[in-house]
Amino acid sequence: KDLGWIYWNWNNWPMTTCHVVDGVARAAKDLDPSLTPGAAEFMMKYTKVHFIDGDLKRPCVSEHFDPISGRPNMPNLDYAHSYYIDLIMRHVVGIEVDPISDEVRINPLDMGLDRFEARNVRVKGHDLTVTWKKGEFAASVDGKVAATAPKLSPLKVRLKK
Repeated sequence: KDLGWIYWNWNNWPMTTCHVVDGVARAAKDLDPSLTPGAAEFMMKYTKVHFIDGDLKRPCVSEHFDPISGRPNMPNLDYAHSYYIDLIMRHVVGIEVDPISDEVRINPLDMGLDRFEARNVRVKGHDLTVTWKKGEFAASVDGKVAATAPKLSPLKVRLKK
């Protein structure tokens, strides 16, 4: 029996895909660094399905897209789930907040990006900024540099009370 269109019966579930991307990125960062290239490629492929024809001015996440080409079959459907933003913040920018202590680990997955920046990310009452420009990785808390490295590698910063 044809039930017609309902939002949950298409060939892509963005939320479920986010769970898989999250697991792959976490495994690469915490268990086996040799998984990093594959995890980065997976994250980039998933990111590309968030834009119609790869055009950054045309964001659209749809559950109804061609699983081979990644092109949406119904581009007017937009499913911008917040989990994707979490993936960007935790695995591209690398912000991982300890829920108990005042420590924040900055541990980005090396996506092969020349640069990225997240400014004024509010964390436990403080403004955290993370920047990467080839050869300079830095984290600042409330406008003051808290940690630096010459490459993408885990940093730890403490939030002053």
